[in-house]
This record gives sequence, C-alpha cells and structure tokens, in this order.
Amino acid sequence: MRERKQRGGARRRKDNDQTTRTAEE
Repeated sequence: MRERKQRGGARRRKDNDQTTRTAEE
C-alpha cells in the first residue's frame, strides 16, 4: 500500500484513494 502511494498516489490520493489505486493497478 505504501509503495503505491509513493508512486504518485499520494498526490492523487486527495482526489480519491480508491480511484488512484484502480488507476495504478
């Protein structure tokens, strides 16, 4: 979970954590 946030999910997390995770996957 942390590695995904470091990939750029942290800045996109403000928008939607779930959407970011799906987009990263």
